[in-house]
Amino acid sequence: MTEATYLSWVRGGLASSADATDTQAVQFSAVFDTDKGQQRFQGPLRRLLLPGDITGISEDAVRARYPAADSVGTTAGNLAYVEFSIPGLPWALSPKPTQQGAIPSLTLLCIPQSMVTINYAGKPLPTISFIEDS
Repeated sequence: MTEATYLSWVRGGLASSADATDTQAVQFSAVFDTDKGQQRFQGPLRRLLLPGDITGISEDAVRARYPAADSVGTTAGNLAYVEFSIPGLPWALSPKPTQQGAIPSLTLLCIPQSMVTINYAGKPLPTISFIEDS
């Protein structure tokens, strides 16, 4: 039997230590022991990627999905999901978590195709528009 652990959210890497600002950035520093004592090197300030910088994900990033791509006749009411190869991917570019947790920078939308139009010419990614009731 396979054992799985479910987390409400997880973050790692440099973004996990950045403040929740619109211009998340990190600055590297290092301390070296020299014959003149400790010397500190301050690196340049580097901007971190934000949710708006996402332009797509690699197919390799998806471990499993339900329903399967292009499936027909799936049962209504079943939970649709995407399981990523890297557990922290949905939160990788999220602002720093608060006491209530972290907000994912990726969202799975499950909308009947009859309710939307998809513009595949959208840049950098396709866009959806809801069809208004008449």
